[in-house]
Amino acid sequence: MWLTRLLFNLPLLLVLGCAETPEQPAPLPPTQVDLKIESAPMINPDTDGKAAPVLLRVYELREQSSFNGADFFALFDKDQATLAADLVRKQELLIKPGENKAIHIEPAGDTRSLGFFAAFRKLDNAQWRAVAPVVAHQNNMVTLKIKGNTLAADASAEPPPALAVKPAE
Repeated sequence: MWLTRLLFNLPLLLVLGCAETPEQPAPLPPTQVDLKIESAPMINPDTDGKAAPVLLRVYELREQSSFNGADFFALFDKDQATLAADLVRKQELLIKPGENKAIHIEPAGDTRSLGFFAAFRKLDNAQWRAVAPVVAHQNNMVTLKIKGNTLAADASAEPPPALAVKPAE
């Protein structure tokens, strides 16, 4: 009787013994942004044409629509109310003429873009707003250039080194 049970259960025990624990997929890499701010020697000129520092706000945004649709004073005076549910968080920086800064940002998981706002003295013909996309689980590189009364953002993204595709040999 016990021999019959053993012979009956032996194949089952062998199959269970050979079963492997499935590999867990590797966790997704974090989203990262390396922001490089390049300020020209002549930024934010005053009425005499002398360069002056400028207040720069960096917004982490879920969506761009409220940021792109807002006017200067709505963002300057009441940015949190204006951006409401689209705002994840913000940083304020004072950028001096000719100053270059490098900032590493680890955005929140629901951040889809960075919004840049410069509080220039002269708003006529100023480009005080710029936006850069943030690609999730990638290393994002953003260069923000400030010249005169103009902001310009350039962005690119690449997979982290562990996920980068290696060329075939």
